[in-house]
Amino acid sequence: MLNAYRWSDDKLARLEPADDLAMHAVWIDLLAPTQEEDLFVEKLVGLDIPTRDEMDDVEPSARLYVEGGGSFMIATVAAGLETDDPVKTPVTFILKGPQLVTVRYTDTRAVSAFVARTTQKAGEPLASGEAVMLGLIEAVIDRYADALERTGAEIDGISRAVFRKRRGKALVSQNLQGMIEQIGRQG
Repeated sequence: MLNAYRWSDDKLARLEPADDLAMHAVWIDLLAPTQEEDLFVEKLVGLDIPTRDEMDDVEPSARLYVEGGGSFMIATVAAGLETDDPVKTPVTFILKGPQLVTVRYTDTRAVSAFVARTTQKAGEPLASGEAVMLGLIEAVIDRYADALERTGAEIDGISRAVFRKRRGKALVSQNLQGMIEQIGRQG
């Protein structure tokens, strides 16, 4: 899926496919792109877009690079943080001139929340690809902070249940196995 956004009236506005993306888009977002979408964006920005396999296989020391006039960053982002089975997924950020191109294969709540917030109400200026990239990274960090806070509260609740005092002695729970499993899931 290809989504493109421009800066208009102090917020991001979605561009239609018929619009001139090369002239107006500050952010082009590829979510599980088709081969046609991938080739279209490659031609539009004049850069090779990394494939899913290339994104997965890149060494941590090679996740930042410059190629063909574009600056690339491949980040690993967690998705499904509200579930018992979160997953890690690569996201590529490509800055070329005033535009940002993102390539991702999993929809994340951080990106969805960022899009909802920045397209519905006026906010911080996102008139360049760099500003959009910083906003996206901030949204991911905020999402991680919320997940860590929630997990910490759940672990505190488990700890209180295990170590709560009753008449001067620690209460031994009947379901220690279940609590150990909860701690493991939170980890």
